[in-house]
Amino acid sequence: MEKASSLNADDQALIRASKTNWSRHWDQVAKGPLPYRPGASGFKQFLRQCGGVELAWRLVLKEMDWPQGLRILEAGCGTGELSVRFVIRGNQVIFMDTSQSALECARKACSGAKNAAFIQASIFDLPFKGEGFDRAFNVGVLDHFSTAGRQQASGEMLRIVKPHGRVVVLTNDARSFIHPLVMRFALKRGRWPFGFKEGVRSLQTELNLSSKEFSVWEYGQGLISQFEFLHYLVPGRREVHKIFSRLFFIVSLPFSLLNKFPGQYLVTVVEKIRIAQQQHISEQHKT
Repeated sequence: MEKASSLNADDQALIRASKTNWSRHWDQVAKGPLPYRPGASGFKQFLRQCGGVELAWRLVLKEMDWPQGLRILEAGCGTGELSVRFVIRGNQVIFMDTSQSALECARKACSGAKNAAFIQASIFDLPFKGEGFDRAFNVGVLDHFSTAGRQQASGEMLRIVKPHGRVVVLTNDARSFIHPLVMRFALKRGRWPFGFKEGVRSLQTELNLSSKEFSVWEYGQGLISQFEFLHYLVPGRREVHKIFSRLFFIVSLPFSLLNKFPGQYLVTVVEKIRIAQQQHISEQHKT
């Protein structure tokens, strides 16, 4: 698979900008208290079920086949809110991100757990040997890059999972009608700190994987959870946004079943169905 250094200049510039934007964001987050409570009660998770984090957790947990005792990589973990839950379930979890501040938050959340490790590295050049993980995943990472960047990062995750292992990727669904409207509004008012982000219509189509080596399925969910994104319309500090989020959780709870319809997330799952040739994806992209 081609490395990030061999991507064109525009792709590389997008990668550098994304790293800078997210590093700045996580540096700010790390100055405050941990943005979530590890091991939150099932009742609190129920109340927040229409939020993007809880929906993402349910989707990742299901598509990773309810893992226990497995070796898992979250490539682009941020503060690790989802991976902490996999640690609690007894999996060996590698938290990986380009931001040291994000990794420090994740480390605090794990409270010295022996089945968690933290590595600062790039998703475009994973520092692992091939076929060493049972599962790899990320949420809201690949939609900050170009098509070529998404192909590169996905190829790296596929390289490091074992035969019959899975890669689960959640991106912003291009069918969302809330995200682009809110982003344009937030950009004009300087409230959008993350730079480039685009909805993905089909990561499955972009990857164009051989059906002899990979089983792929894809679908959209999050019709209601996408409305949580409206907090970018609300001026004020983090405390004001927290109030908005709490109101959203309460108001949206009766409509949670509508999250089964496309909206916030495009879910793409790739499973290796036999030992893949490591050069397979790069050869396809060269043709």
